Amino acid sequence: MKTRTYAEILARQGEFGEALAIYRYLAMRAPADASLEARIGELEALLDPAQAPVTAASPEGTRNARRRAVLETLLQRIRARSRA
Repeated sequence: MKTRTYAEILARQGEFGEALAIYRYLAMRAPADASLEARIGELEALLDPAQAPVTAASPEGTRNARRRAVLETLLQRIRARSRA
């Protein structure tokens, strides 16, 4: 099952790699969909702490950075929806 909904379920469960694979598949099938590329970038940042908004050397710091990245992404979505 390779749907955006399933990918989001995986992402919410912290399965960022699996969600990313589905989003990449969907992006190949719909290259004009900019929202897919945006979500791919968000998930890549969650997988690579060096790209996340906050980085830290310790494992706990990395977990916190990932949590913060998820929360920032959600905040951006809420703000975007409130403007629409």
